[in-house]
Amino acid sequence: MRNPRLAFDAEARRSLRTGFDKLARAMRVALGPRGRTVAVERDNRRRSPELLNDGALIARRFTGFPSRFETMGAFIARHIAWQVEEAVGDGATTAVVIAQAVIDEADRYVTAGFNPMRLRRGIEKALNVALAELARQTRPLDNPAQIRALGTAITGDEIIGKHVEEIFDVVGAYGAVQVRTNYGREHLCRFI
Repeated sequence: MRNPRLAFDAEARRSLRTGFDKLARAMRVALGPRGRTVAVERDNRRRSPELLNDGALIARRFTGFPSRFETMGAFIARHIAWQVEEAVGDGATTAVVIAQAVIDEADRYVTAGFNPMRLRRGIEKALNVALAELARQTRPLDNPAQIRALGTAITGDEIIGKHVEEIFDVVGAYGAVQVRTNYGREHLCRFI
């Protein structure tokens, strides 16, 4: 007799990947500066859906699929988004999209009969190469005009870009700045 609480081999991989892909597709919509909005149903069905345009928040609102194995796969994507959001503050959607591409390729190789542990070691080696290449391509912002231009490009507002430049002048090169939407009539800069 088959136990519906257990899944093995191709069935397990397929279910986990399906759940991961479903949540990644929902998050991918919000990727980039022109990301679109996702409507998420609330627990109380009488309330209007919540409109979200942040991939990490979309992942946080995820509660589950009818299939427990798909839910497990989606929770892997959610965990990746959560870890990146906690560590860096941004980039959760990008991390999940990259992880989805890695999982797709890895699943192709495992399905073809490749040893999963050798594949894992290869992915870990490739990570070090990718990180070294990113470090090589990194260009620091040398002057305040570059910081102002980047702040303006990210927020879409020249005044906020000027505030970001001023804030980075205070917090330094390794400081962190968060820009949040508020419903006031003026821009507020607060140092924490």
